[in-house]
Amino acid sequence: WLFPAYLWGATETLHLPLILDYPLIRSLLIQQAYHEPGDRAIPLEQDDVCARIELWEPEVGSEGSLIKIGSRIRIRAGIPMLGRCLRVTEWEGYIEVLQRVRLDDRTWKVRFETMDSRFYDQRRKGISLSRPFLHLIRTYLYPYLDTVVVDLAQSKNEITEFLPLVFPAEERPRIGRWLDSIRPGKVQIDKEAVRIDILMEMEVLPEPPRKPERPL
Repeated sequence: WLFPAYLWGATETLHLPLILDYPLIRSLLIQQAYHEPGDRAIPLEQDDVCARIELWEPEVGSEGSLIKIGSRIRIRAGIPMLGRCLRVTEWEGYIEVLQRVRLDDRTWKVRFETMDSRFYDQRRKGISLSRPFLHLIRTYLYPYLDTVVVDLAQSKNEITEFLPLVFPAEERPRIGRWLDSIRPGKVQIDKEAVRIDILMEMEVLPEPPRKPERPL
């Protein structure tokens, strides 16, 4: 059987904004990466102490379409040889890491992919780093920061559990069709937050026919 469209109503896309502000992202960053005492991160620490990366005081913001993570940083680099560490050099300063935001439509997980980084001395003046330090940062720090994840599955579950409760039982099949269509949409980044569009197709009941006006 084919039912006339007017029995179900036309469909339209409902946009549900989901906002991840930068204080929230910073708190998740601390939970998942800066979990050492004093909100510190140690992406690398070799047993011989020849190589070590330590970060603290993270800051989160944006730059254009990218997320910007700033942090104080200290790096130690040396050459292990016969149980000793030779030619040890250290640097302490400030780093900014630029990351692209990716949303997995299947798992509803937001991931951050490191694209580039900038370096500053302790007075926040831009500098260039030597090759050994760059190698450690790109090899160990980049992948470490890329492990931070924001799981939106809970937000999806809250919508699917709450929405049927505000409609009468006879409407549950129609609400179920709405919920089957729920999906993540466009991701936007601005100065205040990462904004994610959650989309859902809704059946709009047709307006009842207007009664003809009586002549005066």
